This record gives sequence, structure tokens and C-alpha cells, in this order.
Amino acid sequence: MGASTVRGAEADSVRADAGQRSQRLFAPDGKWIAYSSDESGRDAVYVQPFPATGRKWQISRNGGTQPEWRGDGKEIFFLALDGTIIAAAVETARGFESEIPRALFAPGVRVPAGLGITTRVYAPLETVHVFS
Repeated sequence: MGASTVRGAEADSVRADAGQRSQRLFAPDGKWIAYSSDESGRDAVYVQPFPATGRKWQISRNGGTQPEWRGDGKEIFFLALDGTIIAAAVETARGFESEIPRALFAPGVRVPAGLGITTRVYAPLETVHVFS
């Protein structure tokens, strides 16, 4: 599974490395992809540029899944493995930078593998809704 852009004879792809990638989500500007991968041995949240350059940044510190961009692209929300909703402020104007993720709240849901919990962030209200 992968995404590609084609410009003339040039094609850039987003491919799985040494792990299973899932839950890929483009940033609002279309230049970045947040995704979950188990390449480190457990699910974690990463960001990479699009088209792919080979660079990536791990956003989650203690595992995470189901990343979601804030509507303006300045923050990434994700679900920690213990069910806590986490937010990390990001800057993408001149490359990629991320602040240390912070816990927003714990809905009291543990996330076993394969559980379909979805987070959605609606800007400008910046409300996090959790659906199960």
C-alpha cells in the first residue's frame, strides 16, 4: 500500500519500511503525513514529508495510534496506548518541528490491538470527539 505523486517522469512514494504503517492522514496543507507504525516494536505516531524524502519524526513518546491533524495543521492529536488523548504542537512552515506531547484528558479507555476508536478534531472550536 502506498501513495504516489507523479510530476513528469518523476514519482515519489510513501511506502512501508520495516513495520506495518496504518492510519495515514495528510496534513491540511498536503505536505506532511501523520501515521501510526509498529516499526519500533509497538504502535507509535510518526510524521514524514510528502512526497517522501526518507526523513521521519516520531511524535509519540510512549506509544500511540490514530493521529489526527488540527484543522490549521499546527497540532497533532493522537490516542496513547493507555487511552489518553495526547496533543503535540507542530511547526511545518520551515521544515518540521514538534513540541513535547502533552496529555489532554484520559477518557478511561484502554486500547487493545485492533480496537476501532476514532478521534476527530474540529477547528476552529478545537474540540476532540472520541467515537468507539
